Amino acid sequence: MKVYAFLFSIFFFVGEAFGQKGLTGDSTILYLGGQAHYGFIIAHRSAIRPLIKDTNPWGLSVEMSRLRYTQSAWNACNCYSQNGLSLMYFNFDNPEVLGSSVNLVAFAEPNLAFKTFNVSLRAGLGLSYLTKVYHWESNPENVFFSNPLSGILLLQLTGRVWLSESLGIRLSAAYHHISNGGSQQPNLGMNFPTVGIGAEYSIGRVRLVPRGKRHSSTNNLQYNAGLFFTTRKVSNDDDERKAVLGFSSGFFRPFARMHGIGADIEMSIDWSLKERNKQSAEYIDHYIVSGLVRHHFLFGRFDFSQAIGFYLYKKYPTPNSIFQRYILEYRITKNLQLGFSLKAHLAVAEQMDVRASYLF
Repeated sequence: MKVYAFLFSIFFFVGEAFGQKGLTGDSTILYLGGQAHYGFIIAHRSAIRPLIKDTNPWGLSVEMSRLRYTQSAWNACNCYSQNGLSLMYFNFDNPEVLGSSVNLVAFAEPNLAFKTFNVSLRAGLGLSYLTKVYHWESNPENVFFSNPLSGILLLQLTGRVWLSESLGIRLSAAYHHISNGGSQQPNLGMNFPTVGIGAEYSIGRVRLVPRGKRHSSTNNLQYNAGLFFTTRKVSNDDDERKAVLGFSSGFFRPFARMHGIGADIEMSIDWSLKERNKQSAEYIDHYIVSGLVRHHFLFGRFDFSQAIGFYLYKKYPTPNSIFQRYILEYRITKNLQLGFSLKAHLAVAEQMDVRASYLF
């Protein structure tokens, strides 16, 4: 599922960044950048505190992105957005247990303010290759990761100062999360904020000027219905997996420039729970019904939403009675969206899925 989600994300991000054709007179700005990062690991479980004592992860990144300076690009979100790819290396400052990671991240980065001093907010996701993971015999302490190939999520606030027409420096504050989406245990996942400093070189840069905001459909109520699919292990003792199929429906109302608020209802059938029920004396129903409150971050064709969910009907044990769901979708037509989501109980990821939804 991680590989499918990553391929979806790369297709969406690169399609948005490099594949669209604009109107006559388009101005395309290319950016090449590099950055150094330094931070700390959040101790979200007592079991990981000894692993991160006196550790400070550090890293380096290089990236390439594109910004379309056109009226059509502005109309998508009342903003200009840089979209591209970043290659990142992180050393977790505990070589024997935690090792390091190499990450390929696709990102979208709307500009929030643009003059000589530019401010932007980046959302990114991709794949992370980890050099050290859990092994019951050789590395039993590493409860962060159990799969060398995992997913990475990124949220970053960046400030830029342009020293010349093409050269700028930037400072950033970022939050990273690495997890395998619950596909293999243990999987507490790693959360680590960083600060960064770097430089950026621009080809074809022009001074960004805000254009008139479009309000014709900003406050219209949007309804959605969709399907999601994943697979799940029957137990941690073997590799047998069963399908999980779900249906979701809800609504949201856009507000401000890039935000929306709404609610969803989810119903899913988990055949791994049905199989587990055959092996357990305790009854475990494989039907699950949940309600969610969602905040949507809307930029262009992308919808990145964060939801708090609560179970309306559930007959299987979970760490908490509420959960979070992070959803990234890309609108490929006026009404059809494709994407994926990550479901977690606080700091513990449960599963990742691919999904399709229809807007009406």
